[in-house]
Amino acid sequence: MTGSATLSINPESYGALLSKYLPMPITSEHDNEQALEVVQNLMVIERRSPEKESLPELLVQLIERLDTKKRLPPWEPLFCAYRLHSDHR
Repeated sequence: MTGSATLSINPESYGALLSKYLPMPITSEHDNEQALEVVQNLMVIERRSPEKESLPELLVQLIERLDTKKRLPPWEPLFCAYRLHSDHR
């Protein structure tokens, strides 16, 4: 998927695609599985339109965001910042 596809997206077609799949923030494993299924369904299409190239890219970013949140406990970034600050005193 390339950034150049974004330049040729038809707003009406992309809007119709978005209204069909309704991408939302992914907050649960169920949401994650649904997003993965949409990505897989779109990726098997051989000649995808720019709109069908862009939606999987968006969904993958949302999926990765959930994965990142699952890996780091909410306090972890604060703890790391504290450690870095205290180590450099």
